[in-house]
Amino acid sequence: KHGVRVGMPLAELRKTNGKPFYFNGFDEQRRAWVHDAWSPALDGDDGSLGTLDVDEGEHMYFEVELGLRDGTPASDAPVDEASISSDDPMYPRLGEVAEVTAFGATTSLDDEWE
Repeated sequence: KHGVRVGMPLAELRKTNGKPFYFNGFDEQRRAWVHDAWSPALDGDDGSLGTLDVDEGEHMYFEVELGLRDGTPASDAPVDEASISSDDPMYPRLGEVAEVTAFGATTSLDDEWE
């Protein structure tokens, strides 16, 4: 979706989305996940959707797995955070040390698409 690819740096993923997004991670295997959090309501937010959010006419949630590049110091990334912003100032190098390692799509089983 919109050119997202394995190996894409987190900073480029953020730029592609057009606004900050939230993700969960990083776990013991140095993985994190973005799922249905491409358009969070942030202070000063204009309410627009991120490019990677579910668009009108789409029926799938786009999700991404992130991983930390080899040699990334533990201090450069959050650990086991339930929700962290792609623009978190506590981790200024995160955009360059994290990258897309996988992506997919899911749909809900309820009637939200009717």
